[in-house]
Amino acid sequence: MNKVVVYGECLRLPAADAAWVRLRGTLRVPVARERETPLYEFPLEEKEVKKDVPLSPYAEREQKGDIIVAEEEPACEWTVSLAERKGEEFAVRVSLGSEHRFMIDEWQLFDGKGRKIDSSVLSFFGSVSENFQEDGYVLQFPYQGELPVLKVKLLYKQHVDIVTVPVDVRIGLGGQRK
Repeated sequence: MNKVVVYGECLRLPAADAAWVRLRGTLRVPVARERETPLYEFPLEEKEVKKDVPLSPYAEREQKGDIIVAEEEPACEWTVSLAERKGEEFAVRVSLGSEHRFMIDEWQLFDGKGRKIDSSVLSFFGSVSENFQEDGYVLQFPYQGELPVLKVKLLYKQHVDIVTVPVDVRIGLGGQRK
């Protein structure tokens, strides 16, 4: 079950003898599908390692009755590099570049054995041009021992869209205002 909470403001209070208020019009609600990628392995080096990874910006769309056709998944360029290492503190730079818009929820990091590494965001960066968008983060985490490979998973939202929802609601005020 998904829930939406809507907040609003009134320019003025209703009349003192009002028993209810009617809200009528349309709401524009952003919607998206939450997705996650499989784990991708990157050798952890000081130089950048780039991979083309398929991520779909499209929801599956119905065509001709009950047949559902998934649209082509374009490749996005993932870049991972070791930004800095001080003893047992690592900082890695991860980014996603694409011709399509994505909303990144979280980069998840794992060691070579698939154990999750808890990280925190040190900084973020990005660039947007007419045909390309790049979003990236510098993630910091402690790790004991060598870390020759880093496995990376991305949690993201796809097919971000605005849906118009008609609204016609009566809200009771619980009696007269005093």
